[in-house]
Amino acid sequence: MISKLREACGFEYTSKLQQIFQDIGFNKILINLCQQYYKNQNLANIVDLSAMVLNSKFSTFSEPANFALPIEFKAAFESYKNFQAKKFKGLKLKLLHELSKAEMQMLYPKQKNILQVSTYQMVILLLFNTLPSWTGKQIQDETKIRPDLLFHILGDLLKSNLIKCSNINNNTFDEDFNESDIKMAYIMQINENFSGENIKKDLILPLKSAEQKTIIDLNQSITIDGRMVIQAEIVRIMKNCKVLEKNLLIQEVIQQLSSRFQPEIPVIEERIRKLIEQEFLRRQLNDNDMLCYLDTNTKPSG
Repeated sequence: MISKLREACGFEYTSKLQQIFQDIGFNKILINLCQQYYKNQNLANIVDLSAMVLNSKFSTFSEPANFALPIEFKAAFESYKNFQAKKFKGLKLKLLHELSKAEMQMLYPKQKNILQVSTYQMVILLLFNTLPSWTGKQIQDETKIRPDLLFHILGDLLKSNLIKCSNINNNTFDEDFNESDIKMAYIMQINENFSGENIKKDLILPLKSAEQKTIIDLNQSITIDGRMVIQAEIVRIMKNCKVLEKNLLIQEVIQQLSSRFQPEIPVIEERIRKLIEQEFLRRQLNDNDMLCYLDTNTKPSG
């Protein structure tokens, strides 16, 4: 698959994807090594943690948001960090909560439902193991989830009927319901009458926007990388030719880069304009279609 993508899109557009696939493949080995480490260390984890480790150099993810790990999860994560520290010196792990998922079993309804939840949903639901009711402010203080995201998650949990709030009429949970209707002082409780249609209930779908943002960020990163390659090729060609007609320059850039990816003419033209602004190139006074390379030693200052 990677080979076919490289043929169609070029090396620049597939190198990061190839590295991510290699990381995913290595994680299969890593899981086995981790399980053996737990066995040798006599570690019995209450939480079954499965981690996917990707190299931040090749994976375009936003910085993790501020978030307080639940007590039930801390021990498992610390054990995993210790395993990583012994295997890979100097490795620093960052948890991407918005992309993490969990399974939780509900013990109070007659039907033992298993919930497939996001990490944020998990930490909120775990709070109800300690107290039967929490205000929005108390939940925010405990979890450190930023308010706008917290209201979004609470809204989804209310709509799914997993939790209830006496301040909000359940009949209002339709298309007109707005997350801004939830206030910090409102009291949330587990809905003990909850009954899911399926034994496994997936609550993750409403939070897919985080994954979509990651895809957008990755596409933007690839686009920026492609532009930088085009710009570097323009400079290389003009440094050799000194003076060249714009259309010939565009043709030369396409020819030189076609083995790596297919550069688009509007992007090449945009990079030419950028280099003119940066005073690496200039137009001839008597012919705007002729471009001249400005040597860095003779380039105007300021």
